[in-house]
Amino acid sequence: MGVRSMTDGYMGYDIRCMFPDLGPMIGYAVTAVLDNLTPNRPVFKEVQRRYLESIDASPKPAVIVMKAGGHDKTRSLVFGGLMANTAYALGAHGLITDGGVRDPDDVHDIGFHMFAPGTVPAHGTGAFVNMVDTGNPVNISGQLIHPGDLIFADKIGIITIPIDIIDELPAKIEELHNKEANLMAYLQSKEFSLEGLLKKSGLD
Repeated sequence: MGVRSMTDGYMGYDIRCMFPDLGPMIGYAVTAVLDNLTPNRPVFKEVQRRYLESIDASPKPAVIVMKAGGHDKTRSLVFGGLMANTAYALGAHGLITDGGVRDPDDVHDIGFHMFAPGTVPAHGTGAFVNMVDTGNPVNISGQLIHPGDLIFADKIGIITIPIDIIDELPAKIEELHNKEANLMAYLQSKEFSLEGLLKKSGLD
């Protein structure tokens, strides 16, 4: 559609869908940064309060997009059962993070999505004590996410959707689907030939 570069608008394969059986997730981003690794760090109660207020005020459904802070995000813990239940009660349906998560069974039971690199058996030392920033852009797996961005995620991966093209999407999606379906049918048909493929691909 020419609205952005082909290399923009999606996250890398390091952020995986923890619960594929829950189906696709779509929602508006609420951003935050959480750091459970820095010792003796100040507690920012104002940030904690604004984070909760941001979920409540967000268009629904909301999606939490949480950046892992600290010196080693592979050892970070940014989300678990208590935070998932809190976010869900405020109108969020899922989480996207580059940090670790835990309590997957408890979180799955409420139908709350988690997209993360994996689980970590760390202790969060309180649900919101480690919140250090909220309401600002965050970079997750190479993709910059702003508060309010529209996000679609499923078992394939995570993309952002420019809000100003939403009305055009159904027709464009159907057009692309039909084009690919026709080519797939040809590839699987008895009429397939290299000559025909080159012609259909504009390479003849």
